[in-house]
Amino acid sequence: MFLNLEDNLSDGASPTTRAGIIQWVQNWAAVVKAAGYTPGVYVGNPQILSADDLTSALTNVSVFWRSASGSAPQSARGYVLRQPNISAAACGTTIDIDTSGSDNLGAGLVGAGFPRGLTGPATAGALGPLTPARILDTRGGGALGAIGTTSVQILGAGGVPTTGVSAVAINVTAVNPTAGGYLTVWPSSRDQPYASNLNFAAGQTVPNLVVVPVGTDGKIKIFNGSSGAVDLLIDVAGYYLDGNPTAAGTLGPLTPARILDTRGGGALGGGTARALKVTGRGGVPASGVSAVMVNVTAVSPMADGFVTAWPSGTNLPTASNLNFVHSRDVANLAIVPVGADGKLMLFNGSTAPVELLADVVGYIAG
Repeated sequence: MFLNLEDNLSDGASPTTRAGIIQWVQNWAAVVKAAGYTPGVYVGNPQILSADDLTSALTNVSVFWRSASGSAPQSARGYVLRQPNISAAACGTTIDIDTSGSDNLGAGLVGAGFPRGLTGPATAGALGPLTPARILDTRGGGALGAIGTTSVQILGAGGVPTTGVSAVAINVTAVNPTAGGYLTVWPSSRDQPYASNLNFAAGQTVPNLVVVPVGTDGKIKIFNGSSGAVDLLIDVAGYYLDGNPTAAGTLGPLTPARILDTRGGGALGGGTARALKVTGRGGVPASGVSAVMVNVTAVSPMADGFVTAWPSGTNLPTASNLNFVHSRDVANLAIVPVGADGKLMLFNGSTAPVELLADVVGYIAG
């Protein structure tokens, strides 16, 4: 976590002091470290601290980021981020360019040019996180046609192991669809489910997080449920270890299964809530479940609003899982604890009815 340490000659009302700035930064860095993060300082200009201050006085600070101004260089430790220039022209605007590297003591940034090897999961159903990697981009001639299906290789792609994987966490993006519709993602070795993971309108670029089992051939399938073509992006973010997920907190991935569809007379009224039974349905076990992964879709909302999902038997939280605008379908993946009665609650935070779909994609053991 970086602190922007520049233009610090005044607090806006009166001049600052060198000792005061040092003490403030030391206190801030101590709190950051106590929270489990690495404190860093962006050294900008104008700067009240000297190079010696940065080298010896900020003992709680672990890494430094040097601005293009070169103000008060921290030459002893060096920098994990360096700013060679500012206001570089890019995409019709200007940006500040930064480069990463190891400092003089060997420290570097994970995910900023120096990714470290991540420890793989050892328990069935545990998550193996990955630095996001793009494994599909159809732009440039490979759009998925209307009512079309495509297969995507998962095992061995983007850091996913070639064996021992039950499911993957991927970010799926629909790009420039020529007609409104939806995407369904499922394991290649199973029949296409009656479910959806992502909804889009014509011309709308929209992503959603998807957790999906991997087929026996190492692939997943994607269906374009629209009357027009759509480009697809897939970025893999992690995988789940194969095996029976019995340890608390591990994932049991499921082929998507629809457990709620209010269309046809059951719309959820504005400002009202409804219970939804989840255990024992859609492949979710009847017991031993602490939470579920469920894709919630708002369909044909009659006013702007939001949906909140939470465990039954508890108070409605000040939170939202899905936000929608009038007349536009939208989906989002939610991870929701299950109440003692095996249910979750859904609240419509708008002034008018909204149809809801809920597709369960997995459960958390516990």
